[in-house]
Amino acid sequence: MFKKLKYAVPVWLSAIKHQALRILSKIVPAKIAEYSLLESLLTDQKYWPFSNINMIYCIEKKISQLEDPEGANRHLHFRWLNIFDEMFSDLQECDVQLPDNFTYLHLGSGVSNSFALPFLVYLGGASKCFVVEPNPAIRDYSTWYGLQDILLRICLGEVSSKYFVPPHELLQKVRTFLDANGFLRRETFTRIVNPETVVFKSEYFEDISDMAPGSIDFLSSRSTLEHVSDYESCFDKLEMVMKKGGVMYHDIGFGSHTLIDSFLMYYIDKSEKEFKDVLGLNELRLCDFIEEFNKRRFRCYVVRKDILSNYHLDKNVLKERFCHYSNEDLLCEGATIICKKI
Repeated sequence: MFKKLKYAVPVWLSAIKHQALRILSKIVPAKIAEYSLLESLLTDQKYWPFSNINMIYCIEKKISQLEDPEGANRHLHFRWLNIFDEMFSDLQECDVQLPDNFTYLHLGSGVSNSFALPFLVYLGGASKCFVVEPNPAIRDYSTWYGLQDILLRICLGEVSSKYFVPPHELLQKVRTFLDANGFLRRETFTRIVNPETVVFKSEYFEDISDMAPGSIDFLSSRSTLEHVSDYESCFDKLEMVMKKGGVMYHDIGFGSHTLIDSFLMYYIDKSEKEFKDVLGLNELRLCDFIEEFNKRRFRCYVVRKDILSNYHLDKNVLKERFCHYSNEDLLCEGATIICKKI
């Protein structure tokens, strides 16, 4: 019991902090927005091309007027361009060639700028994008501001990628992705893109009923699959929508998504009510994902994996369901896999 409390007490304190911030955000919203902005900048520090986070914080605070307090930096172009370049570089290194005018599906697009990565992939040669995000809390402001940030920098030549279509095709791609009227008027996030080019689905992927079998050439997800509770239904749907020869690119986190402990789920039962917000994960390990995709006719390649070799596994309180995994499986905090349908 004492050993369990060693992990449970920090979780309770984290839950209290979360509730306190929620209450304070209603009383002093600007101050909490500043706190969240700086915290999110530090979280994604590796994506910034310069080291002075305080400078970026001051600039972003001034520009955004703190309208987007949560994950505020995540709509800006630095992060998404690095993610896009890394993804296409990985595909190239694995000798994956996407067809001309491929169809693309972004699974779990997030709420800060749901169209940033689809926009860049569209400039990389996609002909149609499907964007799936079940969380209804998508922020109109950050989506509009984030796309404006990318768009202006592309038009000025400040943002470019060797994976984009040729320069003479770029502006036409921009025109066909955005709805000019909706974009200029800063309308709701779904009305700033061209519905002929971008199809947005605000529901769980496994519940989508109107996607044609074999309709997707390329699919990507980032920090998404580890949160899918009904993963068998989700993976069945992935098998259904992907074309033969189609490619999936998944960046998966296997840690506990909390600063309390890198692998808190190994010791704490997530079925307990007070831990559900902290441990909203399906607890699958890398070998489980590969096994599930292999069963569904995907050939999987591990592009990279992050092993926390200096982490101490507390095997005295390790939950029974994790006991059969190897140390490498248990210490894998994240991995990127490419899966090709055969």
